[in-house]
Amino acid sequence: MKHSIYTLLLLLLCFCFSNCERELMDYEGESSIYFDVRLESSFRDSSQWSRRYYSTLNFIEHTGDAVEMILPVAISGEVTPYDRTVEIEVLTDSCTAVEGVDFDVEKSVTLPAGAHIAYVTFTGYRHDYLEDNIITAMLRVKGNQYFTTTLTFDRELDGRDALMDEYKKYNPDPRFHTIELTLSVKKPEDWWGWDYPDLQTEIGPFGAFSSKKYLLMLKVLDWTESMFASAIKGNKDRAKVMAKIFAEYLVEQYNAGTPVLEKDGRLMWVDCITQWSSYQYEW
Repeated sequence: MKHSIYTLLLLLLCFCFSNCERELMDYEGESSIYFDVRLESSFRDSSQWSRRYYSTLNFIEHTGDAVEMILPVAISGEVTPYDRTVEIEVLTDSCTAVEGVDFDVEKSVTLPAGAHIAYVTFTGYRHDYLEDNIITAMLRVKGNQYFTTTLTFDRELDGRDALMDEYKKYNPDPRFHTIELTLSVKKPEDWWGWDYPDLQTEIGPFGAFSSKKYLLMLKVLDWTESMFASAIKGNKDRAKVMAKIFAEYLVEQYNAGTPVLEKDGRLMWVDCITQWSSYQYEW
């Protein structure tokens, strides 16, 4: 009986040792890294979305002059019981955006022990010249003592949706990721204002729509595009209150000797302003 117990214990020890050895061997060999940026939504698990070749940072969707984006970088192969460093480089020759002026990005981040995804912070900076203009920054993962960059593919990963053709622009190689920076302006559906250029007249709480006026209103109110749209939807009274706040700002600038002008040179106008009329070019 004792002999049987000893034999059983010996077999268990051998089995455990074998497993430990196999786990250690799983950590050996090369691991590759790639960008795994996916669409995020509240109604579906993002793991089912396809990998995106690029991201768009539209400043009209954000407040403030500096906006951060988080870019996931995934590994192929096994996780490790120790931290590893993931390195990123900017492909300057492939960028129309300027590092340090239009954006900054973390060049080195830590992949924690036991993790298979690291997160890189990309910071974009708002500029007036981004209005209805797109500039790009291209990033690439770098090989180091922990990772190779030999992994490349142009298909979707197992269990994910196929990427729609309209999103298949820029380099599809997973070692690269492109970020578009823009300030794309669209007139809100419920813009409470109208323009009659033949009559040289603006009416309504907001007066004539212009990209410059709209962006400045968002800045003064410290609102995003979606916040603005939600506030004015079917609510003229709220639009009047917003126009009054903006009018106070325009009058303040006028009295300080720095009047705000539209692109054609006329004074920017909204309802509640009595110091000047719409389509007034002289002051």
